[in-house]
Amino acid sequence: GAGAGKVSARGNIFSDFIEYSKVDAGMDVYANSIINSEISTYGSVVVSGSHGSIIGGDTHGLKGIVANAAGNANEVKTILHAGFLLEDYNTYMELNKSEKKSVDELEKLLVTISEMFKMNKSINEVQKQELLKLNEKKIEIQKTIDKIKDDKADISRKMSLGAGAAIIIRGDINRNVVICIDTAIKYILNKETFVKYICKNDEIERRTVPIG
Repeated sequence: GAGAGKVSARGNIFSDFIEYSKVDAGMDVYANSIINSEISTYGSVVVSGSHGSIIGGDTHGLKGIVANAAGNANEVKTILHAGFLLEDYNTYMELNKSEKKSVDELEKLLVTISEMFKMNKSINEVQKQELLKLNEKKIEIQKTIDKIKDDKADISRKMSLGAGAAIIIRGDINRNVVICIDTAIKYILNKETFVKYICKNDEIERRTVPIG
């Protein structure tokens, strides 16, 4: 088990009870019970066994979450999140804005450089130095654009891993559980049983899970 600490691994994490802990995994997390913990994984979170419950805390499984129960009769706030994180989405959108700004800046700079080249025979030494500075700036902007594209690709790959993510509860899901899939949120106001949550058109849909 893991208690009152931090556990991190590039691969899978297997634990009986995870309590008051922070857990980061590069693949899946398997446990019998998760209580008041912060779970983050690039794979799935699977909570099964005699307890199979997630109570309290914030559990994020990029590819999905499967548990026997969520929350409890005391209505402890329990956050379950599948799919990409809102912060990743916001970062991606900010990168889009930065890329557009840099591309616009580069295009204007290229026009200026082109105009100076046209008058190449008549430019003086000062203008030649200015042209060199403009070329240096062009290289800097291009490097910035390349870096932004790389960062966008990294986030895009991460987000694609969570495509089609779902949250499945094979028993009771109690009041005050918060269901999040990608950027969509659903607050559980009444106890539900044997449910599967998916995200469709930016809204969370509830499906019934067969008993057994």
